[in-house]
Amino acid sequence: LIEKRLKTDWVATRWNPSSKEKRVLINLIDSEAGHEAQDELFTDLMKGFVVDCTYTDDDKAVMMYCEIRHLGGKAAADRIFKRCSDYSLSSILASLHLDQDNKSSSNQVGDSIFWSRHQKCAEFIEKYAVCLSGKTQMTTKNTKTDTTSQKGEQTMTPLQRAKKLLRQPQSDTMTGYTPDGKQCFVDAGAFTHTPQPGDIIYFYSSSKGRVGHVGIVEKVDASSKTVHTIEGNTSSTSYAENGGCVARHTYSYASQGGTNRVNGFGRPDFKGAGVTAEQFIAMAVSYLGYLEKRSNADLDSKTANAGSNNYQRFQRDVGAGNGDQWCQYFVDAMALYTCRSSNQTNEEIGDKVKEGELHEDPKWYAYITTDLMNIRTWAGKEYGTVSFSPLPFKTKLGICDELKAANGDKWYYILYKGKHGFISAKYISKKKPKRVVES
Repeated sequence: LIEKRLKTDWVATRWNPSSKEKRVLINLIDSEAGHEAQDELFTDLMKGFVVDCTYTDDDKAVMMYCEIRHLGGKAAADRIFKRCSDYSLSSILASLHLDQDNKSSSNQVGDSIFWSRHQKCAEFIEKYAVCLSGKTQMTTKNTKTDTTSQKGEQTMTPLQRAKKLLRQPQSDTMTGYTPDGKQCFVDAGAFTHTPQPGDIIYFYSSSKGRVGHVGIVEKVDASSKTVHTIEGNTSSTSYAENGGCVARHTYSYASQGGTNRVNGFGRPDFKGAGVTAEQFIAMAVSYLGYLEKRSNADLDSKTANAGSNNYQRFQRDVGAGNGDQWCQYFVDAMALYTCRSSNQTNEEIGDKVKEGELHEDPKWYAYITTDLMNIRTWAGKEYGTVSFSPLPFKTKLGICDELKAANGDKWYYILYKGKHGFISAKYISKKKPKRVVES
């Protein structure tokens, strides 16, 4: 049947296969050779799309161009990229989202029916893409003035990187004031109504008649249009603009702006700051349950000296005074702690290796006992993940050393395919495991 049809122009003859012919074709497509053929054809297709992307050499942006091109065609991809403020993934998504404001057409590439696909593609690109080209990554239209080399980013102080993360102007202190925090994102063209994990959520205050509260987006459920947040100076049970602790909440973002509670979302510059959204969120999670203090005493304790006088560590640590409402200061401090942590961990690992306190070569080998295990930049769940994280069940690792996390738990310093990281000892076994341990 196949040999017969190979001699036929299927399009010209408008071939309508019989049930038997359909079964043969499906079996062929689903065979190992069929899979290889599809992969080869798709690779050739993507190579052509890459050549057509003349806007930027940034690998992640080019991947997103291919995604849009594959779905909507060249004209659609060119239209989206021509109106980008830069070529970061957040800017490309923001440009795509503008299609949803065009009510004259319900079949544009950025329409809501395709939105979950775009978000998932951008999420996977951000998480798994590895630059193989060796090119300097250019994410802005004006490459002469707006690009920053990796070396330049590494020379920035943690405070400078934290301000870059939240798109605040460089100065000695962070913004601290919620309307100013929002305005920084607006001025940078990074204020959006389509949230992603790591975004900064701003809330409208009816009593103040302006934006009056802020938090960090931990998770997004696009199907139900809800976000899960971590907020400072809120109630442990419900929304509050001055509630006295760090807590989680959940909101619908179906209605935004105006006098709606959710005003919109600021998109941090994670790439410019040299950190990830996962690291930022993990840092915020580590402060859940922190209670406001009655005075300047015990600021570093989560629960001691609890009170309602707006004293806490966050204003102190970002260089401000103390005693003011602190929801924006909490966000500022999380940015600072994340940038400071990423600096300290790399330097501390290097120092410990030099001093012989950490060994880089495996002493023994073991297996991961749970699925999709996070490998972190330092010992502790509060730290971000490394580039090759997560790793699946039964992955074999080299165990180079062990150390204690801040909470006393044992962690291992591991080697996997030439790269190092840290993993909780709870999910490591010398024997190859037979069943998954729930993490």
